[in-house]
Amino acid sequence: MTPAELVGFLLAGGLALAVTPVVIVGARWGGALDYPGAHKVHAEPVPTLGGLALVTAVLGALWVLEAAELGIALQDAVALTLAALPVVAVGVWDDLRACSIPTKLAAHFLAGAILYAFGLGVVELTNPFGPTLRLGPLGFVVTLLWVAAVINSLNLMDGLDGLAPGIGGIAALALAAVGALYGEGDLVVVGLVLAGALAGFYPYNFPRARIFLGDVGSTFVGLMLATAALLENRKATVVVTLLVPMVALGLPVLDTVFAVARRMARGRNPLRRDTDHLHHRLLRVGLSPQQAVGCLLGVSALLGAVAVILALLPKQAVLSVTVLLGGAGLAAVAALAYAERRARGAKDR
Repeated sequence: MTPAELVGFLLAGGLALAVTPVVIVGARWGGALDYPGAHKVHAEPVPTLGGLALVTAVLGALWVLEAAELGIALQDAVALTLAALPVVAVGVWDDLRACSIPTKLAAHFLAGAILYAFGLGVVELTNPFGPTLRLGPLGFVVTLLWVAAVINSLNLMDGLDGLAPGIGGIAALALAAVGALYGEGDLVVVGLVLAGALAGFYPYNFPRARIFLGDVGSTFVGLMLATAALLENRKATVVVTLLVPMVALGLPVLDTVFAVARRMARGRNPLRRDTDHLHHRLLRVGLSPQQAVGCLLGVSALLGAVAVILALLPKQAVLSVTVLLGGAGLAAVAALAYAERRARGAKDR
């Protein structure tokens, strides 16, 4: 870790630690509270909009580093800041007034389009059996889908105190480690700045949470992770930009895939919340909220370590291991569903 990277981590953490209490007071004063509901596990109103502290900490740290000529490329800093604007705007709107799903998706696609316009996009696909495949105009579509998918996968996992910030922080550290292995300083800086901000925010979100990330926070973290993954695309192919980050984000990706498939099979909107996410299932098999978060963060840490190892392997091995991990994930979800049915049956007797 270089001095600049360490400064970025500590600066973002310090900003989040200092700004979050201000956001808590402001949210309470302005009535920005998350009330208990059918899809929620908290029993009393909790201030939301905690993501604003993260936005301040991350973008603030990046631009301070930029002013000191220690940060990422200026073009990338501008791209990330501009892409954050629509995501943060609809996130705040959704936290305060509720925003329609099409409007949110439009903002997420707009963020992806901004990143692509500034050169942060998926332009190649790794072919494990031959030469790299150039995507051409299709790269624009792949980039938009990637950015929207990561943003929403983090958002859907934000259901228990400390869960989404913990998963986001672990993934950020994993991507920073991958950047260090590939000599990609910008990726390291972005990963460590995000990890530092989440570390500074975490004491306020650890059970029992004094503030929630809100949609503005979970979607911003997703945007940062999606962008961090795209930073490497200028020097490598999708073996790094998608497969390795997909492993680092294995839990939210798996949870999102199952959520979309489950809701479509039931004839429901695939993006509407329900109570069948992984954390809900762990609660129903008898784990406490803290135990469920600990379990999921442990799995995330394991997947993050695997992602770093994959970055050292040949592309054929990366694809094979990713497929094996997907199969293991399917088996784990099936086992969890079986345990849930048994717990329900025992409760009914």
